[in-house]
Amino acid sequence: MLKRVKYKLFLCFLLFSSISLLAVISSVWFYKKKENVSNIVKTLDDIYILSLKDFKLQQDFLNRETINPDFFKTNHSSISDKQKMISEEIAAGFRLLSEQNNIESVNTPESIDSVQMELKRCSEIFEEVKSQLIIRGFQDFGIEGEMRNYAHDLMNLGNEIQQVKILMLRRHEKDFIIRKEETYVSKFNALIEEVKKDIEYNSSIPFARKKEIIAIVGNYHLFFNKLVAVEKSLGIKGQSGLMLQLSKNIDRIQNHFEAQKKFAKQSEKAIYNELYIIAIITAVLIILLAVFLSYFVSSALTKPLISLTNSIKGYVNSDFEHFPSESLESSSYEIETLKINFVKMSEEITSHINYFKEKVEERTKEIQFQKDEILHQKGEIIEQRDQLKIQKEILEIQKKGLVEKNKSMEDSIRYAKRIQKAILPPMNTIKNILPDSFVYYKPKDIVSGDFYWVDQMHSSSSVLEGIGVEHEMHFSNGIKRTGEYVLGSGIQNSESSSKVFFAAVDCTGHGVPGAFMSIVGYNSLNKIVQEYKLTDPAAILNQLNQEVRQTLRQENEITEVKDGMDIALCSLDRSTNILEFAGANNPLYLIRNKELQVIKGDKFPIGLFSEGKTPQFNNHKITVQKGDTIYLFSDGYIDQFGGPKGKKFKQKQFNEVLLSIQDLNMDEQKSVIKNTIEQWQGQSFQVDDMLVIGVKI
Repeated sequence: MLKRVKYKLFLCFLLFSSISLLAVISSVWFYKKKENVSNIVKTLDDIYILSLKDFKLQQDFLNRETINPDFFKTNHSSISDKQKMISEEIAAGFRLLSEQNNIESVNTPESIDSVQMELKRCSEIFEEVKSQLIIRGFQDFGIEGEMRNYAHDLMNLGNEIQQVKILMLRRHEKDFIIRKEETYVSKFNALIEEVKKDIEYNSSIPFARKKEIIAIVGNYHLFFNKLVAVEKSLGIKGQSGLMLQLSKNIDRIQNHFEAQKKFAKQSEKAIYNELYIIAIITAVLIILLAVFLSYFVSSALTKPLISLTNSIKGYVNSDFEHFPSESLESSSYEIETLKINFVKMSEEITSHINYFKEKVEERTKEIQFQKDEILHQKGEIIEQRDQLKIQKEILEIQKKGLVEKNKSMEDSIRYAKRIQKAILPPMNTIKNILPDSFVYYKPKDIVSGDFYWVDQMHSSSSVLEGIGVEHEMHFSNGIKRTGEYVLGSGIQNSESSSKVFFAAVDCTGHGVPGAFMSIVGYNSLNKIVQEYKLTDPAAILNQLNQEVRQTLRQENEITEVKDGMDIALCSLDRSTNILEFAGANNPLYLIRNKELQVIKGDKFPIGLFSEGKTPQFNNHKITVQKGDTIYLFSDGYIDQFGGPKGKKFKQKQFNEVLLSIQDLNMDEQKSVIKNTIEQWQGQSFQVDDMLVIGVKI
């Protein structure tokens, strides 16, 4: 029976399978053990990741909700809700971990129970921090809200108390809230005592009123100290208090997790090494068995197979023309069967070879034809490649020409900037005319659509009733104009006066188009004042409207250009302190005693064309006082995007900046305005030209 190969192979397979089954059973047992440990390690990783999310949510709460008025109003936080959900998931993870098998094999000396206790303590400290933050409050809520209410009461007392010292108290209060330094607490306490003494020694305040004011000061002082106590409880700059405890607790938890994970990884690696050793032993046994079986089988198969192989080799070397011998000897039934079948197959192969030779000849002819076609197509492709090369060279030449044109255009624009800068009044001229003033001017592009205009007119006249007299006008640029006017009735004494003109102008667009419009506007203003001798701002704007329309030929709504400009124009008579103003879309800001007055301009631009009667500008007269501050500006400053949320600067914030700088000189005001908008803009691009003019009377 063992003469047949299949029985010999069956016996070999049986021995091989027995050894393999033993190896598989051992491997499965070790694998399950390793898989269980891996699950424990994964659960630990999941709990650790959840803990990190928990710590991150705690930090987000401290960073966001502590400055969120809605949290202090409702005492509810979505971040806190998420943190509680994460805490529940961590607890569920620990319960799952306790149900795992072989948990004792990966439990470090710093047990999982100690990690749970630290996490519980961390949650308790965080809840205590939240309760302290709610007590502290923010803005109008909690201790800070009460403190601010008393501070506002003190500021509303007016002259009954020195408002400068109240402002310094507010400054110390805000400095402590922002910087968390004990120095500001000492300054606050010392200054509050000075305020109390000032009230006590103020004989102009009735005794009963003194008690009321001192009570307000005391309450303000009390709530400030409460705020300081809460801040110390929470921790000053993370060096003490609950915040330091929370930070240290988080560090201990992370250290526990790292130790636990490291020990678990070592346990997993030890099991893997055991499995690796079993695999090596099994592989060695299988190799030895394979060698033995190979020798056993080859002794029965090798000799007849070599004889058959030599016969096949001779048949192949004869180009399949000499048939193999049929007298091959074999002691195996399978080899004998294989020999007979091979002889039959050789006959079939010879027949098929003759058939395929004919087919090969036919196919060779077809391939030669296709080769000729490919050579023809190759020639066409080479020709197309040469054409593409020529086109590439043409494109390179065109690119070089565009680069040169672009450089030429940029040089022209920069020269236009020099021209525009030359027509604008230099700062020394502005300082001669308006000594206490500033101009903040920042174009968006190389050239600008915004421009500022400043001029001065000295005039002297002798006015007689109903008589046209010679009138001589001297301008700041050295031009002298003489003309005849018919003056109103009444006899006036000979007098001399000085008028100063200044304007902030925002032309349509920015860059080159805006720059062209700025030149039109600047020349037109000079022409109107110096040649037409108009001094009334409304009359100047009405004439400017006509000049721009004529220059741009804006005669109808269909075919002509609809460009123009927004302007705020002032005329200041130094002898009477009368300020006249007219505006096209732009207002005038007057700040007196730190109160803002807005004088709005007319709601239509220069260059407006409408059917029928052209609208006229209105003139506003204001008697100004010493110390008043005048501001003219374009919309580029308030429309600038930036800040943490990428929003516009807006009018309200601009007003607050102007009110906050009234105690500074004009050069310092310019620096604050410049630094404020640059910090707001940050990395955002500038959206429009910026122009702000400030004049102090």
